[in-house]
Amino acid sequence: MMETFTKSFGSCGGYIAGSKELIQYLKYTCPAHLYATSISPPAAQQIISAIKVIIGEDGSTQGLQIILPCCKQSRPVRLINLG
Repeated sequence: MMETFTKSFGSCGGYIAGSKELIQYLKYTCPAHLYATSISPPAAQQIISAIKVIIGEDGSTQGLQIILPCCKQSRPVRLINLG
């Protein structure tokens, strides 16, 4: 899975999540990461804060109210077997 932090978290950067084998393969065959810069501490904190709102660690239900309709709308897409 590959995702960015730009619009959904109001920050910059992104990530690739996968098996250890996949990540190692990408590290050795895709040298673009050698020329990239690390995420800045303020950008990382923005992402952490946004995730805390989404999962309710900020003490509110604001994140749940926003994310629940999105989950309901995307559920049929996630149930499709891609092979």
